[in-house]
Amino acid sequence: MNLMQSCVSQTRRVQVVSVRFLSASILLLALPCTALAQAPSASASKLKYCYGPYALCTIARCTVPPDGSPIPSPIECNCTVHSGYSVGEACKADRDTRHVPSRYAPIRSYQQCLGVIDGKQAVWANCLNSPCVIDPSDTGAAKCKCQTATTTSPFIIVSDHPDPAVCKACTLDSRGRYNCPGGVISSATTAAGQQATDTVVDGIEDIKIFPPPSD
Repeated sequence: MNLMQSCVSQTRRVQVVSVRFLSASILLLALPCTALAQAPSASASKLKYCYGPYALCTIARCTVPPDGSPIPSPIECNCTVHSGYSVGEACKADRDTRHVPSRYAPIRSYQQCLGVIDGKQAVWANCLNSPCVIDPSDTGAAKCKCQTATTTSPFIIVSDHPDPAVCKACTLDSRGRYNCPGGVISSATTAAGQQATDTVVDGIEDIKIFPPPSD
């Protein structure tokens, strides 16, 4: 049973806790039904609550484009395959069962990062509705064709503990040179993550989201 199925099968309550660690701002979600990874760039009105097979790129590591490549540029991400509830722009399944779309599923916690770090652009992968092909030798894995992305606003990376270094996983300097020792990480803007969250709340009426505790 994946996280979304767990959310549907039982009544849950979610408490949001804000934690500050060093220079990074972390939002820790006590249960897995409050935020979605790979959050969309599209408006929330375009998102649909789906059931069926999908690729999950929550913590995907992706290839790094050559220096000088523009943003966005195509990259390949290693994602996992699941079947159950998810959020995306379309729910229709491909006739070829080897092909699945990349969609969104709940996460337990994420780290919020700044779009500009040490004077460099933070680079991440946007995988919303990206086409994916299931590995014939491992049906739990898929290769997804995503796009590089940057933003001046905060973005998120899924993490179960505070780690400021993860925000610097991939950066782009003013000369167009990439520094991504661990590859490009699948991510989303904080605002887009909230859009996907709103879609889930609309789809599962018994979810309750409590505000952060007052200081």
